[in-house]
Amino acid sequence: MNAQRTVSFLRKCREHNINIHTLTVVKNYLPIVRLALRPYERTDRVQLYSLSKPFTSLAFGILCEQGSIGLDDTLLSVFPEYERYVRDDRKKHVTFRNLLTMSSGHGKCHMGELYGEADVLKAYFSFPAERDPGSEFLYSTSATMMVAAAVERLTRQPLNEWLYPRLFRPLGISEIPEWDTVGGICQGGTGLRLCADELERFAALLAGRGSYCGQQIIPRDYLRPLQQIRSIPHRCTQRTTGRQDTVISSGKMTAAGSEVTAHTVSCAWSSRGAATILL
Repeated sequence: MNAQRTVSFLRKCREHNINIHTLTVVKNYLPIVRLALRPYERTDRVQLYSLSKPFTSLAFGILCEQGSIGLDDTLLSVFPEYERYVRDDRKKHVTFRNLLTMSSGHGKCHMGELYGEADVLKAYFSFPAERDPGSEFLYSTSATMMVAAAVERLTRQPLNEWLYPRLFRPLGISEIPEWDTVGGICQGGTGLRLCADELERFAALLAGRGSYCGQQIIPRDYLRPLQQIRSIPHRCTQRTTGRQDTVISSGKMTAAGSEVTAHTVSCAWSSRGAATILL
């Protein structure tokens, strides 16, 4: 990669009205491109949208290492008082593995319906299931939100505050980042705010299999299956809201005889034309 190709890429983005704030390219663990386009700075913290999800997943992984919870524990094991709102027995068997692999059995993402709810957890458990847990992949930010809610219940702290000494500070992030909430619960699957340099360190952590600057921050055993391609029956969904349109495909999934051959592609388009893409 050279400067000419970088400039050509940025010009193409501008021609297609893609509003690039910052660009980072890392090769062999070394940054070869680091830039910000005016009026933006690399130190500007911005909404990460779906890039918030892996932070929630790693928080859960830290709890697993501590023995506080397990992937195959059910969601209701953390929120037993909400069982009375479950209208489908299949939802009683939803595990954290199902939530983290987005195979909870719901027919759609319910995140948009949770805004404005007085009791977000009651609303989530009241939503009907359409399939058995684990039987089909469906992209769902509300599934990740429930993982965040469980971490907050078990730790008795807001997720961003609990993660600060365990993840953010070891990455050299000096201040607790903001993380939007819904009904007093961390959104988990969206809403985290970090800057480009902070996100670069997080990428280095993942590339280093949970290790950063010689410190093992995330258990390797938890990360290993996250970096494998899975095969789950898959439905590609498009979501349209007043704020963003999101088209999602994930994993090496098979659906209706077709195959999606990317790892995880999450593209969130804001109303200003900005895009965040994680491959």
